[in-house]
Amino acid sequence: MTLSDSLRVHVHQLGGPPAVADDLDLFATGALASMQLLELITAIEDDFRVRIDERDIQAGRLRSIATIAALITERRPS
Repeated sequence: MTLSDSLRVHVHQLGGPPAVADDLDLFATGALASMQLLELITAIEDDFRVRIDERDIQAGRLRSIATIAALITERRPS
């Protein structure tokens, strides 16, 4: 399973659709509600061992599967 596929599973588990394009804005399109953001952050931090901070949220790094995957790839321990 690819990183993007794993992220799609997380989005679906949070109530989003099972198939999400990599560049779809998860929040602007309603795939996820802003209330689910904390759950998404927790899942990412736990499963991928990366730290998400407020600057990442403000910079839009959690907006899509593609931006989240890039963030994880950048920060994932080797």
